[in-house]
Amino acid sequence: MTDSPRPKRHRWDKIHDHRKVCKDCNLLADQRPHPYARRWWTEWTLGDRNWNTLQGDKTPPCPPPV
Repeated sequence: MTDSPRPKRHRWDKIHDHRKVCKDCNLLADQRPHPYARRWWTEWTLGDRNWNTLQGDKTPPCPPPV
């Protein structure tokens, strides 16, 4: 039985209360108030790509070093 390796966890460095960046892959995470509900949503940016919880995305894994 072969176990697939677990994705590497991000090591976050806090920029301020609602923004943090991964020390390893430079993934930027911004938390903002949800436009229509009383909760927060998160947007992740890595280079020219981005994901967010409004679209149902989960936190992208930390990619292995190149």
